[in-house]
Amino acid sequence: MSRSPEGTNSKRSEHLQTHGDDPPANMHMLTLVSLLVAVTLCLCHGDSSAHSNDSPSSEAFISKQDSATIVKRHAQDPQGVAAAAAPDPLEGLREVCELNAACDELADHIGFAEAYRRFYGPV
Repeated sequence: MSRSPEGTNSKRSEHLQTHGDDPPANMHMLTLVSLLVAVTLCLCHGDSSAHSNDSPSSEAFISKQDSATIVKRHAQDPQGVAAAAAPDPLEGLREVCELNAACDELADHIGFAEAYRRFYGPV
């Protein structure tokens, strides 16, 4: 008795329908899920032990002594705070030179003051 190829294919499709996925795929999935569970447990355990002074919430506040030192430092050096906010008196001239492509290119080579003087006269 010879079997026809058609009969073999129908038996194979019946076998796949009754047994579902093959066991190695199930093992891979089980291994992956187990690994993910282990990693999650390790990460959760690590977070629970990290409630030290290095947490971001502890960085939001400083001690009274540190804040008094910072305030005292600013009170002793009022020039430092004001000097940082002072505008550059040549900023307007620098913008004029930057709008002129030739002046801007020359300023890259010889400096702003000399480039402005050559194009527009004394600073």
